[in-house]
Amino acid sequence: MKKLVMILTVIIMSIGVFAEVFAVLDIPQSIGAGYKDSNNYLKISNKDFSFSYRQTFFENIQPFVSFNFAMENPVQNNDINVGLDLIYDNFDFGIGLFNSFTETATTTDYAGYLGTNVFFNGKLSNLIFGANLSYRMMNVVNTDGLNYYFQVFPEDLAQLQAFNGYVGYEFFNTEEWDVRFYINFLGNYSVIPGGFIFYKFDQDYTFTLELTYIGF
Repeated sequence: MKKLVMILTVIIMSIGVFAEVFAVLDIPQSIGAGYKDSNNYLKISNKDFSFSYRQTFFENIQPFVSFNFAMENPVQNNDINVGLDLIYDNFDFGIGLFNSFTETATTTDYAGYLGTNVFFNGKLSNLIFGANLSYRMMNVVNTDGLNYYFQVFPEDLAQLQAFNGYVGYEFFNTEEWDVRFYINFLGNYSVIPGGFIFYKFDQDYTFTLELTYIGF
């Protein structure tokens, strides 16, 4: 734990001259730190390492690419997401394509999944919220190299369609500090003919405390 605190302190001190720096406490999962600016985002924690890049065109169109690598065996546990984000004042809406590798995809030769996602984020006064809906379209099978196969007869549609979201509150935002608290939730959903959607929330929630220093 002491080594982790020292690493995070060095990261904050070394990148602080470039952009906004932040510390994140995900209860009870991880503690991390990083930096962000208008185009770049970088976070490292005891659980994972994430970074992304986005470029704004015509004031409100942002193509992006993001990567997430688990600290434990990152070669076989990572996510790649590319997409397009549309910005409108305090709201943004986007679509993406993701490729996820995971050791625990199944007990067979599956190495991960490829799919699509739709997401949105918003802010009303001090209230912050957002959600991401994902659909796994293809299985990645590791047999003599990586092969992609469409899911023709999924055993459980609810497991192929998932969502995650958050609701948060911005305690205060000054010229130097921004402090926010989030409740994060996970679940899955099923779509039946006629357009009806059924959501199922997991009972395990996580909480995030984010402190950002913007005084540089």
